[in-house]
Amino acid sequence: MAVKYLSFPSKRAYGVELEVSSVGVDKKSIANVIKNVDKSHNARAFNGWTINTDNEDWFVKDDSSCGFEIVSYKAKGYKDLINISKVANAINDYGAVVTNDCGYHIHVEVRDFSKSQIANLVATWMKIEPIIANALPAHRICNKY
Repeated sequence: MAVKYLSFPSKRAYGVELEVSSVGVDKKSIANVIKNVDKSHNARAFNGWTINTDNEDWFVKDDSSCGFEIVSYKAKGYKDLINISKVANAINDYGAVVTNDCGYHIHVEVRDFSKSQIANLVATWMKIEPIIANALPAHRICNKY
């Protein structure tokens, strides 16, 4: 059953990293899949690894833990969340495989947080981390990454 959100008022920036196995797919093809789905953002394949911040494009790059890492553009709001979901579905439909070595990361911008708000965020995370960990498959809890 799909969830219908009544509102998604936050304009806080975020980005995602989708890790996929390199078996049976290549970075350039994944970038082309992204370009076909998301006409508003470019998608670039990189050899090696690089750090990207404040980017307006998708990046497909090597990831030593699993194969490839697909990094979204700096997103905001509900429309971008839907767009990222469409890209993830298209990558899956293309045949990209997620193994036990792959992960999904969400980065949320908190530049505007005060020291007190950062401390509150860390304290809250420390309280809920065991609950989040128990929601994950066992192989994700104590792995080397």
